[in-house]
Amino acid sequence: MKTQAAREQQQAQEQLIAVQQRQEGIREQALTLDAQRRRRQAIRQSMIQRAQALTTATSQGASQGSALGGSYGQIAGELNFAMEGINQQEAFGHQMFAANRDALIARRNIASAETQSTTGSGFSSLGGTLISNLGPISRMGGNLTGLVNNG
Repeated sequence: MKTQAAREQQQAQEQLIAVQQRQEGIREQALTLDAQRRRRQAIRQSMIQRAQALTTATSQGASQGSALGGSYGQIAGELNFAMEGINQQEAFGHQMFAANRDALIARRNIASAETQSTTGSGFSSLGGTLISNLGPISRMGGNLTGLVNNG
């Protein structure tokens, strides 16, 4: 009875862990998707800034000067800085999800060990009961032998 309840508890814990793993997978996909969107947005913003710099330089008659090159350099630097931040955040997020996966695996192992422990405890209790009743059990065997021999 105890071992059946322990098995049911382990199954319930494994189902819960499986659901949590699916949730973590979905959250990790969302992290990746968000990083991709932010990268695209940073690139779009950089393209807008380059177009504005070219328009401004052209309207001022400085499209062939070094100011435009300097503006482009600054815009590229800002884009690289933004991309680095996005990449770092995504990497940290993936590390966190890997740690969460490890924790869920450990939780599953604990549930399995608890079930084995409960099963072992049940067998130990059964063995203890048999040993404590060894005298009456052996007398029953002796009585049966006497009945067979006398019969």
